[in-house]
This record gives sequence, C-alpha cells and structure tokens, in this order.
Amino acid sequence: MRRGFAFFQFLSLELLMTERSAASAAIRRAMEAFELVKDRNPAELAHARGALTRHIEQLVASGQTDEERLAVAGLIFLRSLPAELA
Repeated sequence: MRRGFAFFQFLSLELLMTERSAASAAIRRAMEAFELVKDRNPAELAHARGALTRHIEQLVASGQTDEERLAVAGLIFLRSLPAELA
C-alpha cells in the first residue's frame, strides 16, 4: 500500500517539474522576443518579467502546460502592458 502512495508522489513531483520547466522556458522565450522589439531599461524589463511570471503561473495553475502556447500567451500579455512598457 505504501508503495502505491510513493508512486503517486513521484507522479505529482514529475508533473510539477514539467510544469515549471514549461513555464520557465515560456517566460524566457517571451522575454527574449520582447527585448528584441525595443530597447528597454533594466527597470522596465524587471517589471515586465515580474508581471509575465505571474501571468504564466496563473495559466499553468489553470491547466495550460504546453510551452509553445504559454510562450505565445506570454507575448500577447507583454504587448498588452501599458505603452511605456510595451
């Protein structure tokens, strides 16, 4: 019985690691594209990265784990930021 519990813990950990990996990769890809569009100062980039991270985490929490979709959603989100950041 204990063995089955450990297996489910492993699956949960595996899923969590996959979600984090997809989220991290999506954030990195979206930020790289965002930085290429226009020169921004470090404070603007830090603010954008923080907002993007929260947004991507919400998407992952709602069940989205596809890295490609997360990256596209991240770019769309970054474009929706106020004009001084986008």
